[in-house]
Amino acid sequence: MTTHPTPKNSSADQRGFTLIELLVVIAIIGLLVSITIPIYRVVNEGTNSARSLANLKNIGSTISIYASENNNQLPLVEGFDPLDWTNVTIDLQEEELEKLPYWTKQLMYLGSKSGSDLGRGVFTCPGLRWKDESGKKYDPDDILLAYGVTEAMSGFDEDDELVPTLPRAVASIENKPNTILVLETKQDGTGPTSYSQVTWKEAMVDFDSKKASESKLVDFRFKKGVNCLMADYSGRSIRLKNGSDVEEPNWTGYDYESIE
Repeated sequence: MTTHPTPKNSSADQRGFTLIELLVVIAIIGLLVSITIPIYRVVNEGTNSARSLANLKNIGSTISIYASENNNQLPLVEGFDPLDWTNVTIDLQEEELEKLPYWTKQLMYLGSKSGSDLGRGVFTCPGLRWKDESGKKYDPDDILLAYGVTEAMSGFDEDDELVPTLPRAVASIENKPNTILVLETKQDGTGPTSYSQVTWKEAMVDFDSKKASESKLVDFRFKKGVNCLMADYSGRSIRLKNGSDVEEPNWTGYDYESIE
């Protein structure tokens, strides 16, 4: 029987990768990473934005309940009447509660009394990169508030001026779907809370900013847009480039008849 010798492996078959081939592989991997990271950031940003918008809608639901139980009036922006937290279960310490504005305390109190989950997680926002006074990044669990209210939450005094220490009647908001009640705001200094109130004059400057990073109080934190809770308790995102569409009545909730 005739046997055939097994051919020996050539040197080309036995060699490993050449330096050039390795560099090509590394370049391809680098290219794939450079493509993947931006896509991941966009997806992650979209997810965080959706969660923040869900938080705002949750806050809106509680505001609606509050109004129905308080003569159809919105929560006070600023108040002095102490709330009795003795028999209320909430995931905040006393010193943390003291750092929160009155309007959030009322909603947390109502939510806790009714068994709703309206604690720390609802008033904060995923994806924040805040730093404390030492420059250390905040742990997400240590952030207490990431939203602020507009003048539409303030009540009218005898001179027809909006005052945060007076309650606002829901009926006095003329165009609810286009009136902003609560929105994403920037970190107040180096503390664990955001700016809790934004006037129209302050917002007007921010909406005129050329870049999202140039705004002072309004936080265009996701896709250069700001998530808002409207007075009809719906959610909306307003992009920086569309800021010219936002006018004073969107912030104060009245006097729409004067707009032509």
